[in-house]
Amino acid sequence: MKRSISIIIALIMVLLTVPNLALATNETNQDTISANEVQLIVSEHVITCINNDESCTWTTSDRCSTTNLYNLTGEVVAYFVSVIGASNKDNGYIVVCASTANPSVLEYGYAGTSPKLGHGNTCYMTMGLYYEMDGNMVINLRDSSEHRLSDMQVKFSQIWSAVQNENTVAKTQVANLKAIEKDAPAIKGGGDWGLLTSLPSGTWSDWDTLTNCALPSYYSTSDFSGTNNCGPTSGMNVLAYYKTRTGFNLLELDSSEGFGSVNNIYANLYQNMGNGGATLPSSYRTAIYNYITTRKANNSNWSGVSITRASQSITYANLKSNINNGRMTHLVIWNGLEAHYINPVSFYLFDSNSNVYTRVIDNWGNGINRYYVFRTGNTINSAISHMGYVKITA
Repeated sequence: MKRSISIIIALIMVLLTVPNLALATNETNQDTISANEVQLIVSEHVITCINNDESCTWTTSDRCSTTNLYNLTGEVVAYFVSVIGASNKDNGYIVVCASTANPSVLEYGYAGTSPKLGHGNTCYMTMGLYYEMDGNMVINLRDSSEHRLSDMQVKFSQIWSAVQNENTVAKTQVANLKAIEKDAPAIKGGGDWGLLTSLPSGTWSDWDTLTNCALPSYYSTSDFSGTNNCGPTSGMNVLAYYKTRTGFNLLELDSSEGFGSVNNIYANLYQNMGNGGATLPSSYRTAIYNYITTRKANNSNWSGVSITRASQSITYANLKSNINNGRMTHLVIWNGLEAHYINPVSFYLFDSNSNVYTRVIDNWGNGINRYYVFRTGNTINSAISHMGYVKITA
């Protein structure tokens, strides 16, 4: 995958300062979130959309700028984050609530959806409603309709009293993101991409491994052509694993179907996972699913083959369940500005630090001889943006 993301906000996986993003937040106002918190909220949202929404238009060369949004008494109530694409073209926006009680994304849109803002201070009522004050009148920037200031003050007050109610889920998420940011160097460890060559010393209280995971000869990204190809290489390794586990040749060659070589099978996955672009996790699973169902439809001897797949929350419970139940997990991990697919095949819960270490297919040709820290609990790991599984039976 190895996708560069140069959006000029502090992507949560990057965890660096952002000199080019000026957020006019009031750092002394205890009721308003800080510039760093805005960056974390937007970063998490951007990562989620890029990885999970096929309609997302945010790209590897976008940058961002922010504008304060106000209520009718001149208080900052939200931040409007403009996403700027190639040739300085609009590529969407994100609105973040400024209240410390509700530090969350209020609305967002992709290319061509950004609302018109005022020439001076823009007033914001949520729900896509933006206004500009003109003396005793308030002008709706969407349809240019005019409203009396006194009437609008009542509506603004009602809306913002509700929006600023405490959002415990959002507050917990921001707290977790800040903790991850602080602890990131320790999480990433000494290996490249956080991948380690051995387990730490000590004992573990729980462990399991995928049956026969050490038997296949796994593929490497260098075995195939193309850019951003860790996703399709990982897909080939999923097929290689289940070929061994099920005893059924899921890499069966048939030139009449266009699968006359292993490279043809890889080319099918490559094309359907993004064709050289970033591999979305949904496209990753769909490409493997479509390959299996296509072969099944064209071959009577494939009639007993079935496949299930799903996206999952990034938790130890899900990782353990996948390995216990013979499901091949895929994780999207980050190293600075790049992302990569790995496939956990076993886990070890260490008593000394309660960390979970997972043995993985790294898809770079190291077999299953690398390890990755996967922390327990429901808090997202700083370097993992997505988790899911594929399971094939025959």
